[in-house]
Amino acid sequence: TLNIAPGEYEISIFADYIHGVSDQNTITIQSSTGDSSDVILKGKSDNSNLFEFEGVHYLTFQHLTFSNKGRGSYSNVFETNGGMRNFAIRNSHFKADYSTSTSSSYSAIQMYDNYDDIDSIISIENNRFDQYARAIYMVFNNSYRGYDISIQGNTLDTTLGGIQVDYGENVSIIGNEINGLDSNTTATRDLIRMTSCYGEVIITDNRI
Repeated sequence: TLNIAPGEYEISIFADYIHGVSDQNTITIQSSTGDSSDVILKGKSDNSNLFEFEGVHYLTFQHLTFSNKGRGSYSNVFETNGGMRNFAIRNSHFKADYSTSTSSSYSAIQMYDNYDDIDSIISIENNRFDQYARAIYMVFNNSYRGYDISIQGNTLDTTLGGIQVDYGENVSIIGNEINGLDSNTTATRDLIRMTSCYGEVIITDNRI
């Protein structure tokens, strides 16, 4: 477990493999106090993702605040390019400068497959998302799908797009609240969108 001391930190991190992890040897990154407002992780520039991952396993983020400017071409908090397994983000706050773009490049969490490997056991739970063009944007493909995805108990405020999952298998979208959507744009907005999903798909108890 990596406990981060209270403060604000500018970061831009890329990882494509972490040696030695397993179901018995996982990595958790969290606020040392357990209070998400005590640790703020910020992007370094308008064109900077905070985290970019490929093929990373057994990694959890929790009790943190993420803040990026959300203005440039690469302004996601998390961008993953495939092969993610046992990946979780919980009890955290995503806060960006407001953007009227609906581009996926202004997402809090963007997951897609450029890695030619499946994504599996993904949990996005009990987080708050403020002022993003897209909050949770998962676009896999028919050859390399996303399996066992849980999106539960999140609150989305003042976003232009909500939750999107394409080519997922066994997907649960449960108990999320989507509100405060901007009405001053003519852009098409999907609050919950699922395309070509298979297996057990559960969408229930969401509030819009």
